[in-house]
Amino acid sequence: MEFKKLTLNEIPLIKPFFVIQKSRICDYSIGGLFMWRDFFYTEYAVEENILFFKVKYVNDMIAFTIPMAESQEAVRRGLDLLCGYAAQNHYAPIFCMTSAEDRSVIEDYFSWKGFSVLCRSDRKWADYLYTAESFLEFKGKRMHGQRNHVNKFKATYPNWTLREIGPELLPDCLSLLEKITRRNTKSDPIALEELAKTREVLENYAVYGMLGACLYVEEQIVGFSVGEIVYDTLIVHIEKGDTDYEGVYQVLSNEFAKRFVTPEVKYINREDDSGDSNLRTSKLSYHPLKILEKFTIWIEQ
Repeated sequence: MEFKKLTLNEIPLIKPFFVIQKSRICDYSIGGLFMWRDFFYTEYAVEENILFFKVKYVNDMIAFTIPMAESQEAVRRGLDLLCGYAAQNHYAPIFCMTSAEDRSVIEDYFSWKGFSVLCRSDRKWADYLYTAESFLEFKGKRMHGQRNHVNKFKATYPNWTLREIGPELLPDCLSLLEKITRRNTKSDPIALEELAKTREVLENYAVYGMLGACLYVEEQIVGFSVGEIVYDTLIVHIEKGDTDYEGVYQVLSNEFAKRFVTPEVKYINREDDSGDSNLRTSKLSYHPLKILEKFTIWIEQ
């Protein structure tokens, strides 16, 4: 098995595997994987039509994701191959970014072989999963705050429009991104990587193949969102707004859902909060259906 550095050239190769995976966590999406590929030094390999990822995780720990394949039998075969690779290269068999469903697969596989399995999750990397319906109208008493923000924005700025991102709107998105960055300079590595990859997505928009929309007041861009649909879930990867316009984020989230939720889309994943208390408060205010834990798994003899 030969691992290679993951680049944007591999998007067409990787994308079909996410359809097979049918996962709702953001890591198993083009945006979730490729926007963080450099941060985690992601490498990939394909063997026997099975996809493998190797990353440099927390504290430079080498870890793997669960193999991706068309059947559970093939996934187990992938685990066989991965264990062989790890042993040959003196790596401990450690798995990261593991969903609850995939945790069960890994636990069953290694327990049957007589190994002990240790699982841990970190709340700051858990995804927020919502029903798609809840973002379409902000119905009910508990969503009255979001609904009020939307109504106030639309009353204050009656000439607002939502426009799908195309090549002609990308310069506006980049201009707004720079404006927001100048206002809110952050120095932590996660924020800097998110900023760099937001630029990359906009500069390589056709390559990423995302869904996106810009919010305008008259001819002034005030926000934009970018995401993708995987399985039955709309995953929102990027959401940027000019907070001079009160209610911009509530309108963005509402209108983005209206534009891109289809009858097949049942859920919206708005990703994790990275341990940011303000972001956590904001995401909780939309009343998630579920917090999707992600596990790191250690295998012990």
